[in-house]
Amino acid sequence: MLHLTVLFCTVSVVVRVDAALIDESVYHTIISTWREISSDAEHRLRDKFDEILRRLGRDTNLLYMERSDSIAVYISCMSPLAVMGLHYQYQTEQLRDFIQSLFDFLLQANQEIHVSGLRRIFQSLRTLFSRTKQTAYVHTLSWPPNDYDSCLDFFSSVPGLHNLK
Repeated sequence: MLHLTVLFCTVSVVVRVDAALIDESVYHTIISTWREISSDAEHRLRDKFDEILRRLGRDTNLLYMERSDSIAVYISCMSPLAVMGLHYQYQTEQLRDFIQSLFDFLLQANQEIHVSGLRRIFQSLRTLFSRTKQTAYVHTLSWPPNDYDSCLDFFSSVPGLHNLK
C-alpha cells in the first residue's frame, strides 16, 4: 500500500518601500490613522480602505507602516508574479500614485474620525466653501534593486516553484 502525503504551505516575501513626503508634519497622522482603521474590521471607513488596498493586485497585501526618516511601507507578496507586478508598478510610478492616494485617504479619514457633533457641521461647511484638502505629496519612493533581486531569489530557492527571474 502506497501512502502519499502532500504538504501545502504559503510562501511570501515582504517588500519594504520608503515614502518620503514633502510635508513631514503629516507622518504621525498618516501612521496613527492607518493603525486605527486597519486594526478594526468593523470601522466605518474600512470598505473604502479595503477598496484602495485592492489596487495592489492579487497575492499582494499591505502589512504594516511605520515612521522612520520616511514612512516605511511593508507589502507582502505571495508569488514571484506578485513581486514582479509590484516592481512594475514601482517602475511606472503606479506604486507611488497608489501610496499617494492611500496617504491622502488616511489624512481625509483622520479629519472625518476626529470631527464630531457641531464641529462636524462646521467642518463640512468649511470644506464645502474652501474646497481645501490636505494632501501628502510623495516626494520620493525608494525600493533598492538588491531588495527586488533578493525577493525573486527567495522564491527561486523554494522547491516546486519555477525560477521566473
